[in-house]
Amino acid sequence: MSNTGPHYWTQTLKWLDAGGNSRARMQRLIPDEPFTSWDASDGDGAQSWYYQEFECPNIVEGLVSGQVSLNFPNTPTVRSLVMQALQEQWLIDVRHYKLTNSMRLYGAFLGAVRGGSATLSTLSISAECSPPPVVATIPPRMATTELIGTPCRLEF
Repeated sequence: MSNTGPHYWTQTLKWLDAGGNSRARMQRLIPDEPFTSWDASDGDGAQSWYYQEFECPNIVEGLVSGQVSLNFPNTPTVRSLVMQALQEQWLIDVRHYKLTNSMRLYGAFLGAVRGGSATLSTLSISAECSPPPVVATIPPRMATTELIGTPCRLEF
C-alpha cells in the first residue's frame, strides 16, 4: 500500500477470548495522549489502548481474505499473550485506518488465532475466519417444478 498524500495508515488490534470478552487492546498510533484511551467504535466505548508495534499486511481497503498474518517484535509481553491466545483459541479484531484530519476505517478482520512462529527478534501469528458455506452446483440448474415440486401460491 503506497503512502502518498497528507495521510498516515495505522492499525488497531483487539484480542478477544472465546466468550467475546476483550482481553487486550493494541494500537500503532503513538504511545502518548490522545491515543492511550479512546473510543474505536468497536462497541466497547472509550477504553485504554496499549501501544505496541505490529503489522498486519493482508488488510487493504476493506478487502480481506480468509486468513491474515500479524508480525510483532518478539518481547515477553507479546509472547505470553500469543501463547495464551493459541491455548485458549482467542479471536483477534484487526482494524486498518487512514488518518487525515479524521480517522477513517478502511478495512477490518475478525478471526481465530490458528498458529504462530518465532525467531529471536520477531513473532508471527496467523488467524483465519471460515467463510459461510455456499451451496452451488456446477453447472447451475434451473429450479423447475420437477425439482422443487409444486410452487406455493399466495392467496388474497
